[in-house]
Amino acid sequence: MRVPTKSGHRSGWEGSVVAGVVRERSNRADNLTTYLFDNENRLKTMTSSDNTIMTSTYSGDGLRRSAQQQGQTVHTMIWDGSDYLGEVH
Repeated sequence: MRVPTKSGHRSGWEGSVVAGVVRERSNRADNLTTYLFDNENRLKTMTSSDNTIMTSTYSGDGLRRSAQQQGQTVHTMIWDGSDYLGEVH
């Protein structure tokens, strides 16, 4: 499947969410982003073409609890039931 981006360039998607991995490639051959999903189809890891890695964790109720880019501060999501209130760093 090919989808237009905001800049008008086209991106290509490959992979299977069922298998847990989706790869996005832009027009540039060296620009590949890989998304890894868990069994609940929640994004666990995103790896960009420059090998920057972003990871997310989730609680038992399926809400995202934290996100962290490799080497950066952890962002913790604050919820009131199912209402998102914000995040702390």
